[in-house]
Amino acid sequence: MVTRYVFVKLSDPHSHAAGRAEAAQAIRDALAQVPQVQAARVGVCADEPATRAWDIGLQVTLASLDDVPGYLAHPAHRAVVDDYLKPRLACLKAWNFTP
Repeated sequence: MVTRYVFVKLSDPHSHAAGRAEAAQAIRDALAQVPQVQAARVGVCADEPATRAWDIGLQVTLASLDDVPGYLAHPAHRAVVDDYLKPRLACLKAWNFTP
């Protein structure tokens, strides 16, 4: 099992409660279409210190590290990253962890 943690900072015009909620839902909708995703949790930052650094956090569970390339290349993932997030993005960081 691999857990991928992703943190998203939206650009200033989108870094507000409605922008965060909209982006989080777009990410949820995309991840639901990716067969490599066994489970996903997508949330907006819960307190002021977190909000200064990030807007959205994701925890994505995949069966193995071998599933990461397919997840990254899946058309639904590419669409949400390339078409939806990139125009709204200030920063995105992602890391993979195993138990």
